Amino acid sequence: MNDQQQFSGEGAPVSRYEYDDVTVFVMDTGAGTDATVDIADGTAMFVVGGKQYDFDLPAGDAQAFMKNGIVGVEVER
Repeated sequence: MNDQQQFSGEGAPVSRYEYDDVTVFVMDTGAGTDATVDIADGTAMFVVGGKQYDFDLPAGDAQAFMKNGIVGVEVER
């Protein structure tokens, strides 16, 4: 891991991790929280408890994931 940046978009804490070949955006919503993540047109859309938070993604192939209250997006460069 080269860098970690914690930022907040509209009150949603999202961590950004920079690796050599991938950037990962992660939000810890807590186990059992109603959350989803989708990708469309270079934008990640996190929906948590009925609120939507949109984040622009860097160029590259993106894949969304969700496991045990962690929602995220991995972007290969």
